[in-house]
Amino acid sequence: DIETLIATDISSQAKKIQGFVTKLITSEKIPYVSIAVLIADRKKRKAYETALARLALPSGLKWGNVDSSSSNTVTLESVARYKGLESQVIILWGLDHLLSEDKSKNLYIGISRAKSILAICGQEETCKSVLNGN
Repeated sequence: DIETLIATDISSQAKKIQGFVTKLITSEKIPYVSIAVLIADRKKRKAYETALARLALPSGLKWGNVDSSSSNTVTLESVARYKGLESQVIILWGLDHLLSEDKSKNLYIGISRAKSILAICGQEETCKSVLNGN
């Protein structure tokens, strides 16, 4: 099953992701190193990163990319930079405003990175479209 985290704007979506990641770490006991948030929209990547960076994670964890030197980070990376890697949990974010060609490419790469749990975060129409294979 694919989880959906539905919200209308980047800030609200970031809060949904933060809550989901917190639940995975605290309630489901999934190691933070097994979680990656992947951003599909390269043009707005900084806005997505900034929205999440404002939100705290449990146990002093921080958001960081695959190059982070800190060991206490939950991965926050672009889909393109994560190509070839995989994680137990993938949260795919930033599909709302992509052209269909870019959306298809990012969906394929992003979805195939998940080993166990896949979540899509976005507007309701976007999430429905992904679930229906459009």
